[in-house]
Amino acid sequence: MNHADDTSKAPTDGSTSLNKLQIIKARKPSFPNSAGQNAAVWLRQMQNYLNLANIDSSTWVVYAETYLDNDALQWWVNYLDSINSISSEVEWSTFCMVFL
Repeated sequence: MNHADDTSKAPTDGSTSLNKLQIIKARKPSFPNSAGQNAAVWLRQMQNYLNLANIDSSTWVVYAETYLDNDALQWWVNYLDSINSISSEVEWSTFCMVFL
């Protein structure tokens, strides 16, 4: 198939620019480190990302957990053990409260 065939199928009603707007992706937040960003900022960035990425709010804690590593991940595992729970059972508001 040549490029002429591709362009002949392009919509002429302006929907192309709408489609471009729909595929903009939010930047994933990086986990806070000792050299800068604090936990409150990270939580806000994470929540904004989860909203913009249209991730179902019931999976926010599980998704955020994938960003935890080293001491933070160990803290989270210990917290879950202490409440005898798993990530998917923890509400986002609870996660934020204990994270801070």
